[in-house]
Amino acid sequence: MAFGSHCYYLSHMEATVDDAMDFCKQNGSYLIEINSPLENTWIKDSYLLPVNGVTDTCPKFYSCSVWIGARYLSSSGKFVWNQTGEEMVYPEWDVNQPNNRKGQQDCVVLMRKGKANDRGCRDKFQFICEKAAKVLPFLPPEGEG
Repeated sequence: MAFGSHCYYLSHMEATVDDAMDFCKQNGSYLIEINSPLENTWIKDSYLLPVNGVTDTCPKFYSCSVWIGARYLSSSGKFVWNQTGEEMVYPEWDVNQPNNRKGQQDCVVLMRKGKANDRGCRDKFQFICEKAAKVLPFLPPEGEG
């Protein structure tokens, strides 16, 4: 699916964040980086709300979450995007997040309600890959232009 100038792919395979990053890279993309509230809402509405009912498909508050491409950078004390190195501003953190539970939560998931939650990088979640959309030149029909 496309939003703005990027294309997105939701993998239904659950993976660690490193395996998810490898998968995206092998397919010419990277783990999603959310750059605006509008993009965050579009991702939530397009990918995170299950078709057959939240209670059946997503029984826990973190069920149906997806990895996004942000990680805690201890040298800056901030969560930054893997691809750009910029500080993660969107999505907003959920209540009491990030909390670095047990000192092992350096990676980030987007929960089905569109909020961020720090998680252990070895946890397994589905994930969304992103890449720039290819812009094809417009060629007018023969005899025109």
